[in-house]
Amino acid sequence: MIDIQQDQAESLWRSCLNYLKNKADLDDVLDLASDKTNPLLSDMAAIYLKLLQSLSNRQGMPKSIGDVRRLSEVLCGFIPYDVVLQYEDNWQKLFDKIMKDVKPASRMDISVPQNYWVVFCKGSIDAANFLWKFNDGKEFISSIRQFAESELFVAGLPKVLEMEITGLGFPLACDFLKEAGWPQYAKADTHTKKLLKAVGLSDGSDYGTFKAMLQIARYIDETPYRVDKVLWLIGSGKLYNKNLKIASSREEFLDYYRQVV
Repeated sequence: MIDIQQDQAESLWRSCLNYLKNKADLDDVLDLASDKTNPLLSDMAAIYLKLLQSLSNRQGMPKSIGDVRRLSEVLCGFIPYDVVLQYEDNWQKLFDKIMKDVKPASRMDISVPQNYWVVFCKGSIDAANFLWKFNDGKEFISSIRQFAESELFVAGLPKVLEMEITGLGFPLACDFLKEAGWPQYAKADTHTKKLLKAVGLSDGSDYGTFKAMLQIARYIDETPYRVDKVLWLIGSGKLYNKNLKIASSREEFLDYYRQVV
């Protein structure tokens, strides 16, 4: 892992904001990056839904799975305990139920382990079995806080989720946590990984990028969530809170960054 210095973190952050200031209203950018837009989820059904939305957020999968909310009926209103009661560990039963009742237009092939619906059904059952062990949302929050507020063990929880839930993976586990109201987490995606590696602050790995965003956030007195959103916006150009696509690109930013540092 690369040891980031404070001046490097401050220089990158200053460059990011100055670059985006020339692309969009900076208030809109900071609004997009505000962790206040994601209140802490305490309802178990909402937590389960958010987890399933992150599970289906891997590359190529959203087009196949679609809006997860349309699966509410087959997933018992997203109540984890009820999902466990109905399906137990039988993901095939859920697969058949979706095929029969929902009739997705995308390809469903239970014999292909890589099929997106196979992965999603396995992960959905795993996630329900993981979440129903918590008595309620308060207990869930209390358990998460022990990891999220620990500088040493903050990465431990997404690692646990990665091992417990089929198809989730470390980056998507972080995505779930940050979107469920935990600003201590940031997602290592294609934009953040490539950008931070290009400026020499990360080795480009999922874990290395995650840790880099945490280090940067600590030095500039911001949340990892905020750092994540700003870097992601530079790479994607999607100012979705204003339904805008700004003329931004990772390569253009890197050219700008190399000129000002």
